Amino acid sequence: MTGPYRPPQYERVMLPMTVLRRFDCVLSPTKPQVLAECKKWSEQGLKDKVLDAMLNKVAGQRFHNRSIYCICGNGAISAIY
Repeated sequence: MTGPYRPPQYERVMLPMTVLRRFDCVLSPTKPQVLAECKKWSEQGLKDKVLDAMLNKVAGQRFHNRSIYCICGNGAISAIY
């Protein structure tokens, strides 16, 4: 790990990144559908709680991710969608 963190501070970064990566893995099968539906419904004027509820259904979870970015297996963040 490189950057502004010293070894005793690694846990401040590693745990949140691990949790985010696991969320990303859970959501990856439905990510293209969620992004497509998000674009469609946003253009129709849906927003906030209504849009969130619709995207949760598409994701099949109680949460979703509208971001075009993903956390790759090597920890890099990239826009793949």
